[in-house]
Amino acid sequence: MKPFAFVATLFAALISIHTAAYAQAESEKFHALLDAEWEYDMHEFPEFATSTGYPGQNGRWTDMSREAIEDRKEHARSLLGRIREIDRSKLEAADRLNYDLALKQAELSVEGQRFRSELMPVNQLSGVQQGLASTIASMPQSTVKHYEDIVSRIEGAGDRIDREIDLMRWGLELGLTPPAITLRDIPDQVRNQIVDKPLDSPLLGAFTDFPADIPEEEQVRLRNAATAAFARSALPAFQRMHAFLVNDYLPAARDSIALMDLLDGEAWYAHNIRVETTTDRSPRAIHELGLAEVKRIRGEMDAVIDEVGFNGNFAEFCEFLRTDPRFYFEDAESLLAAYRDIAKRIDPALINLFGKLPRVPYGVKAIPSYAEKSQTTAYYQRGSPAAARRLFLRQHLCTRHAPEMGNGGAHHPRGRARAPYPDFDRPGARRRSGVPKMVRADRLR
Repeated sequence: MKPFAFVATLFAALISIHTAAYAQAESEKFHALLDAEWEYDMHEFPEFATSTGYPGQNGRWTDMSREAIEDRKEHARSLLGRIREIDRSKLEAADRLNYDLALKQAELSVEGQRFRSELMPVNQLSGVQQGLASTIASMPQSTVKHYEDIVSRIEGAGDRIDREIDLMRWGLELGLTPPAITLRDIPDQVRNQIVDKPLDSPLLGAFTDFPADIPEEEQVRLRNAATAAFARSALPAFQRMHAFLVNDYLPAARDSIALMDLLDGEAWYAHNIRVETTTDRSPRAIHELGLAEVKRIRGEMDAVIDEVGFNGNFAEFCEFLRTDPRFYFEDAESLLAAYRDIAKRIDPALINLFGKLPRVPYGVKAIPSYAEKSQTTAYYQRGSPAAARRLFLRQHLCTRHAPEMGNGGAHHPRGRARAPYPDFDRPGARRRSGVPKMVRADRLR
């Protein structure tokens, strides 16, 4: 090899080694940032830590004080600055997408601080009136320490509820409330948490059925501690919340339903589109798309009515589907059994659809009675190998309403069953090695 060619080759090799080392160093810096943010999230949001199986946080609730909320906003602004300090062009190829997601998420988080969504913390689907019991039900329940953690959370429930009341009161002062129509079921949801006997509370379900290896004297001690904590903390706080909702919050809630009716609402709505979707379409364009889709689907539904030879109009056909006995089970128990049967019949076919199956098993449970009247048709509760918790599809078996047209499920004692498809992509993603925990836990999206 000629001297010049040799030198050129050597120089190129050195440049390549230097570039690779720089990319590795920048990727390590990025991974360290994500790892630090993971630890921050686990300590700042104990409920999420519980859902992932992260240890040591099961006795606490997220601090929803005004001061803590402002601290988290400052942290978000700091995080955005630290992400921007990382040179994306020098990252390893596998990290560039995660960087883009992290940057977008941080930018949206800071952008959204102007909209004060924390001042509307409850609606018919979420809030302390449902979230506290749901979190406790998902906690591990096999050792004395696990039960002590539950007692600690029951003890802390009063403060957590009062913080939510304070945020709603602050929202009232600023004219920020959800639409009144979305709040109509919440007083009853809170009332479902107000019981005469503590052991009838959804918060104390674990204390009615202890594992056999917890000694009897410990069971008595823990049960007494839980009932005392409920009477002292959670019960009076739920009573305060119910009084506030009925006397102050609902009477002052806005009658309009559009987010755009709030101060800065148009920008708020556009921001929510950027948070929830990847489209750059305007709110008006999305609305027009929705109208077009409704028209298209209605046309297909009319074609089905003609195809089956139904003698009647669209409204009569919908009523036929909602009321004819042939489409329903006789009782809620039979409906739940049918869902579970479908789940088991799905199992053998899954390998044909997915290259890898998750280690976390799945099952079907009814939506808890304290939440069922205003919950969606179905929702997932994520599983966690670290928490030894299965993935569950929570299915609506409420006896109050007949199924809504097209919702795919049932709100009727003789309801129709639909396939409870398990959520397989996330459990598989969590098993990937060499991937930051923030990515595996779907915290970047």
